[in-house]
Amino acid sequence: QLLAPLESLNWWYRVAASVFIASMSLSILPLIAAVIFLFVSRYRDRRLQREAMMDNKRDKHPIDMLRQIFGSSDKTIRGRVTEKTCRRVLENEGASHLSALGLKITVAMRLWHMLEADTNNRKDVEEFLFVLLHSRADSTTRLAATMKHETAKILHKVELMVQAMSKVSQATVFTGSTNV
Repeated sequence: QLLAPLESLNWWYRVAASVFIASMSLSILPLIAAVIFLFVSRYRDRRLQREAMMDNKRDKHPIDMLRQIFGSSDKTIRGRVTEKTCRRVLENEGASHLSALGLKITVAMRLWHMLEADTNNRKDVEEFLFVLLHSRADSTTRLAATMKHETAKILHKVELMVQAMSKVSQATVFTGSTNV
């Protein structure tokens, strides 16, 4: 019954109408698939965000306890501690809180070594706690800490090279001025 009007038309109109109907049905299928794909991917992203928030809420208590332990240490100076103090805190009072985060002391100390130290070889406790909080769930945080650490090492080597070059250039200028 649906094709009855088409049969009465010229054969060119029948071909054009058939092509139009076929293209409509074929173009709607990918559109429906795209809508379903977007819906599923947004649902997955929302679910992953919810799980990450739940993990952060669960991990917040051990991080707060570690913050209190580091803060109560007499070796903490302006929120910065040495490697020895960090290891002592994590092995003694902080061991249970570190295990609640699902981390071992060796992994935590590797993360500690990635952080930037000041002139007294002390590192920021808040930065360390941030890396601990996000190291398990998000590998980009660990990657960012690694990149920061490697960049600091390269920058230190460049500074040493610049100092050596300036000494060489000063010595050259000095010896050059005495010869003239």
